[in-house]
Amino acid sequence: MESHVLEMPEDIAARVELLQLYLEIVPPPGFDSARRSVRLQHILYMVEHNPEAPASASRAAYSYRANGPYANAADHEAVLERWLRAVQDHPKSNAVIFNAVRFLKREDPDVAEQVLRRALDADPDNRELAANLGFLYALEILRPNLAAHATAELEQSSNPIVIAAAGTALPNLAVKTSGAPVADPKLFDLANELSERARRLAPADSDIQGPMPLIKYFAAVEQAR
Repeated sequence: MESHVLEMPEDIAARVELLQLYLEIVPPPGFDSARRSVRLQHILYMVEHNPEAPASASRAAYSYRANGPYANAADHEAVLERWLRAVQDHPKSNAVIFNAVRFLKREDPDVAEQVLRRALDADPDNRELAANLGFLYALEILRPNLAAHATAELEQSSNPIVIAAAGTALPNLAVKTSGAPVADPKLFDLANELSERARRLAPADSDIQGPMPLIKYFAAVEQAR
């Protein structure tokens, strides 16, 4: 398969299959083989040439900084830089932006937030971008080291879409993250406060006034891997 990809580098399906195979045959921790380097080259190629493809942001194409298959800090930084370059080269592509956020939100949530904020600043009427920024804030609230920051950002925000999206995502993520049927009641109280504030800010917006505000816009909805 590696020989095939050398002859046909544009065959993304073959690269994805190779990446999945590499994920199934991970060497023991601390064993730095050539396999890691070859795998990295496939990931970098996909991000550079097909940043809009879902496979480019899949688990098989993820480069861990720490505590994961083939984890290596330098490799992670190389892929991170390639994603930031892809966003810069495709500033109006929601697909590329969301794929970058999928990569960044696991180990670099602050950078993921910056990517979404810059994209939304450049296109303030983009509901998908706003909704996914709200979703990211909801994810951050569930991380103890980021909860205060995300809560403060939502308190200062006057964007009803960002606020409503956070309020919609938070209770569902809380239950999913806790693994229990009922999560911390304070999270549900915060979600209700956010939803009510968003409805007051946009009383005529059907997306916000509906029962599941803005969920149809969530593109980066999968939990961090």
